Amino acid sequence: MKWRWRLGVILFTVVFLATGFAGSNGQQVYALDNGLAKTPPMGWNSWNYFRCYDVNEEVIKETADAMVESGMKDAGYEYVVIDDCWQALERDDNGNLQANPERFPSGIKALADYVHKLGLKLGIYAVPGTETCAMHWDDYPSGKIGSYGHEKQDAKQFEKWGVDYLKYDWCRADVTEGLEHIPAFEKMRDELQALDRPIIYGISEYGDTKPWEWAKPIANMWRTTSDIQANWGSLMTILDQQVGLYKYAGPGYWNDPDMLQVGNPGLSETENRAHFSLWSILAAPLMAGNDLRHMSTSTAEILSNKEVTAVNQDLIGLQGRKIRDDGDKEVWMRPLANGDRAIVLLNRGQKETEMSVNITDLGLPQSSSTYYVRDLWAHETTQSTGEIQASVPGHGVQMYRISPADPVEASENVQHVKTSDKQEVWIESLEDGSMLVTLLNRGDKEANVGIHTDELNMEKSGAYIVEDIWSKDKTAVANTIRGKVQAYDITVLKVTPGTPEDAPPAIQQDLQVPEKIGEGETKEVSLTLTNNGVVAANNVQVNLDVPNGWTVEPVSETGFATIPPSSENQSVEVTWNVTAPTKLSADTVTFNSGITFEYGKAEKSANAQTQATSEITPAPPKTDSFLSDLPFYKDTINGWGPVERDRSVGGQEAGDGNTLTINGETFEKGLGVNSNSEVSYYIGGNFSTFTSAIGIDDEMVWEDGQEGDVVFQVWGDGKKLYDSGLVTGDMETKYIDVDITGVSVLKLVVTDGDDNNWFDHADWANAKIIATNNGADETAPELEVTMNGKLVQDQVSLSDTETIMFTWKATDEGSGIATTTASFAGKEYDKNKALPLAGKPGEHDFSVTAEDKAGNITKKTYQINVNTSPQAMRTHVERFDQAGAFQDTKNVRILQLHLTTIKQYLDKNNTAKTRKQLDSLGQLLDYLQAQEEMSDDAYRVLKSDTNYLLERLQ
Repeated sequence: MKWRWRLGVILFTVVFLATGFAGSNGQQVYALDNGLAKTPPMGWNSWNYFRCYDVNEEVIKETADAMVESGMKDAGYEYVVIDDCWQALERDDNGNLQANPERFPSGIKALADYVHKLGLKLGIYAVPGTETCAMHWDDYPSGKIGSYGHEKQDAKQFEKWGVDYLKYDWCRADVTEGLEHIPAFEKMRDELQALDRPIIYGISEYGDTKPWEWAKPIANMWRTTSDIQANWGSLMTILDQQVGLYKYAGPGYWNDPDMLQVGNPGLSETENRAHFSLWSILAAPLMAGNDLRHMSTSTAEILSNKEVTAVNQDLIGLQGRKIRDDGDKEVWMRPLANGDRAIVLLNRGQKETEMSVNITDLGLPQSSSTYYVRDLWAHETTQSTGEIQASVPGHGVQMYRISPADPVEASENVQHVKTSDKQEVWIESLEDGSMLVTLLNRGDKEANVGIHTDELNMEKSGAYIVEDIWSKDKTAVANTIRGKVQAYDITVLKVTPGTPEDAPPAIQQDLQVPEKIGEGETKEVSLTLTNNGVVAANNVQVNLDVPNGWTVEPVSETGFATIPPSSENQSVEVTWNVTAPTKLSADTVTFNSGITFEYGKAEKSANAQTQATSEITPAPPKTDSFLSDLPFYKDTINGWGPVERDRSVGGQEAGDGNTLTINGETFEKGLGVNSNSEVSYYIGGNFSTFTSAIGIDDEMVWEDGQEGDVVFQVWGDGKKLYDSGLVTGDMETKYIDVDITGVSVLKLVVTDGDDNNWFDHADWANAKIIATNNGADETAPELEVTMNGKLVQDQVSLSDTETIMFTWKATDEGSGIATTTASFAGKEYDKNKALPLAGKPGEHDFSVTAEDKAGNITKKTYQINVNTSPQAMRTHVERFDQAGAFQDTKNVRILQLHLTTIKQYLDKNNTAKTRKQLDSLGQLLDYLQAQEEMSDDAYRVLKSDTNYLLERLQ
């Protein structure tokens, strides 16, 4: 198979790929498209046990033999990786890398051949600078043998030798060669991609620059921490650093918390089992690091536990995450492709303890049915009705796989059939003619994920019966299977052909609640009902339940005689006003809606429920305030010790800092932090200006030149408002004034200077927020904004086939409203004006500003994400054709053929052809427009969509 991205254009043949996207800022980001590491790589690496001076050709051969003989190969291990110190002390006369002749006398090619004959693969080590890590830390006496300036030559050498895996280790390349991380790692990626041989690409910079945020399109895996040690404290430190990183992993791109220490001196058998369980549930690469030739039976059994490695190798690639933290007792959970849940009960303490978890803690419904609980170490199965209890040894775990009643056995036949905007669909055909459909959401918020039955390749039927494998609830649908899926989670459904009255019609419930609701506030809640079934729902009654102390008042009808099937394009909406109590202790509130209805000739009764959650915000300050006097909003992040109020950060204990001092000037008020730091405040849109003096605290400015370097940032409602650039200890104090008009959540961020955070004691001195208006009327206008009749969320995702209309209502109980203005994508927008989104793919801000007669201003800004797709472009072509935009219907057919081909290749994951063929599509559009074969409007829309899709592939 050729792996090179060949140049050239095959004109007018179109291919499109949407590999997974998951940018931390909501932007979709493509994964490295080399088709490798679809599950976390499994193998062995020489460094942890043999380090530098004990690694040689015989060790590698004997280790490969042991991997086969011990059963590890049968358990899924395949990579034998030679880490540092395999190289000769210098390159040959042609500048080629060569093996150390004393340690590897037969050469790397012969060693690769030996490993390949065993059915295994060979990995090797290199660095982007000139000096390897062993040269720095182990006194390995080699010359300039790093890949700097030799990237293409080394990549070709690896290919010639038959290498299958490259570990590319940073090793102070910024110090030795002045390199920057991203360009250096991209350089070797590009050279590997140009080869005809597939090579897994793993990079290591120890998590210093948060590679999970930028390395997805560069590498198959990236280290998230510094080197692991064979002791319990190291394991737990590294585990803590994995919290929150589950958002950044998936098929082909993995977080790497470093190689395994299982079986090495320093860990007990209990600790080894815990280590292996945790790395497996984290979807971490499983690279053994012990001496496989002489390992104990218990170590071999731990590493070869196929029930545990099956969790690690689950095909949908959702990384496990911590769902409960009770001090020394933690619960980690991972959703699996067939709907099962894997859990690890971790006891970080030294003494055995009792632990329990309820099925609802795992995001699963409580049911009258029993669940199956499989102990993955005892290899025993028990049943439970909801509570799972266990005795967990000190420094140990219990690991279980939880399955529903009538479980579907895990298999390797799960197929990925659809990806769209962080939403995926995976399917598996079952022996009884039904199909298991796994709806997956890789987004940060709950989402409705769906697929048309035509895309499942099932037999045609008058209806399809959809059963939730956990709740056992059944509904009948006409042609669209849809489910609500929590963030970074799955909903698994069993789909069977049936008849319309075999189950109640599927009533889609879209419950819209405010993202935030404050103490004493009244906000609107709405429920839209759409019948996705085949028969009507009759005598429909709707209710909304709220917690004690809250009030709810319907402002629309709550009953309907009938809701016809969605094929008749009819939905109904119910609206309520809900009011929060004036004092609340909870952080969130959950609204539960329920419906009852009848269906079918027999007028059978049915019901359905849904829920949604809003964040409860504290009462914001009203007057000018120092931030150090205000409560933090949500948890703070600080790179050393706690965030300090009116003191420098000092040491690791609270209150151990000094007077805030920058360049000899002292400050009574402010915040002392250490990068990387984040501190947030809820200020409710009541303030216009943030002021502060910023700089490195004098306690970290020393005569020997050791001093911190940081970047100060101010964020408002998720948008960066200020960036200081690099600030060092020898710079003058900066005094900043930042416009925060209309901002509800103010966040102060300090990042390191791209080296480390050892001396990054940073001060937000005299940090203060200034109220919008200090006159008699201090109350800003109230502003309610709706889009197409519904309250607008902070972020909205739409198709460019849609048309939107904004309206708003501004009120002010003080001086009254003076003016309201609005803009979309920087252009003035008139209230109630229909706005077609065709030709506008991308991110756009919609802003509304209301000013009262006293000069108080409220500004609300919403991010409107307009997406396009081959299907949307087909819709545009059909619409323009009906409007007579094309001179020749032949061109319409050509464009439709292109877009059909794009859709087909969308599921085949071929980025290289995508880029080339989208270029071809653009050339076709240019030609048609130049020949006046299509209207300017049609050209503008289709060209914009084509360019947008190309940009998303960059």
